[in-house]
Amino acid sequence: MPELRFPQRLRGFLVDEKMRPILEQTVSKYLFVDARQRAGMSVDKLAQKVWPDQAVESSRMKIHRFMKPQVNGKPKNMYLFDFIRYCEALDVDPIRALTEILMSVEKEHE
Repeated sequence: MPELRFPQRLRGFLVDEKMRPILEQTVSKYLFVDARQRAGMSVDKLAQKVWPDQAVESSRMKIHRFMKPQVNGKPKNMYLFDFIRYCEALDVDPIRALTEILMSVEKEHE
């Protein structure tokens, strides 16, 4: 089990606006590809678990909005509430997920 720590080299670097799309793309890939596949879930099953009271088409579209850039080319903002909600649906610890995401970004930008 990896040690939970904040990647020191990213301090200050994370607040740079250029980092935002990189972090959001990494979060999206981690949740909607890697963690989802490890959980053995389809996009539809994840969407139904997160929004059980909505039509699957509508809830699936919400996930796809995070995965594809908007018209302006930027990824859709993911709020902390959304991040935690997806983590819980995937049975992933949000703190561990965020640590793994930050460590992954750190490795890519060494």
